[in-house]
Amino acid sequence: MAVGALSIVDTLSLGDLMVLFQQNGATYSASTIQTLLTLLKANISNGGFTTQYSSPTATGFTVVLTTGSLDIHLILTPLAGYAAGAFTLPLASTCVDGQRVLINSTQIVTTVTYNLNGAASVVGGLTTFAAANAFETLTFDKPSSIWYRTA
Repeated sequence: MAVGALSIVDTLSLGDLMVLFQQNGATYSASTIQTLLTLLKANISNGGFTTQYSSPTATGFTVVLTTGSLDIHLILTPLAGYAAGAFTLPLASTCVDGQRVLINSTQIVTTVTYNLNGAASVVGGLTTFAAANAFETLTFDKPSSIWYRTA
């Protein structure tokens, strides 16, 4: 079946070429479906988390959460309970809608704050990890640029 000058195919192979428009050079070029598949696998979350670790050694610590990972699981293992700690959230301009940050703390952190890193706010985020093994999940809403506590 033809549409204009293009043919429509019913099956594809990984070696087939696709036409792409590259914004940075404002040019058209081609890529194999295999190359596209590799790109997609590297950039689409399958529901899993990328694990990040931090072991603060003093109160007043700041943990910078990785930018560029879709979902992040921060395992926080302070040497002791601390009076204060802060989390720098992933850069908002690189976050995707529904991106999650899960934070577990093995120790008490009395005062928890968030460095927004371009986000508008954190709604419902914990202000304390009042007990050892406390946790929370924040989910990013791209249209409003707000992190919401969802668990």
